[in-house]
Amino acid sequence: INPNELKGFVRSSSGQPIANALVRIKDTAAETYTNTKGEFKFEIPQASEALIISAPGFQTKEIPITRPLKPLTIILEK
Repeated sequence: INPNELKGFVRSSSGQPIANALVRIKDTAAETYTNTKGEFKFEIPQASEALIISAPGFQTKEIPITRPLKPLTIILEK
């Protein structure tokens, strides 16, 4: 198990997966995109404090990173 691996899902408020949503670590260059199922997974720097999630047509959302890392389900609003 990698303690710095963060994974999760990005969904719309109706529960639909959001493909190609940008998931990035605030104040770093670390980023990834969700797959067609709305899933993402990547390694984050140890001192990371927040995730910023954005997708076209949705409001950008910032969420704090809490440790130990657990899988996240992130809901984006239109």
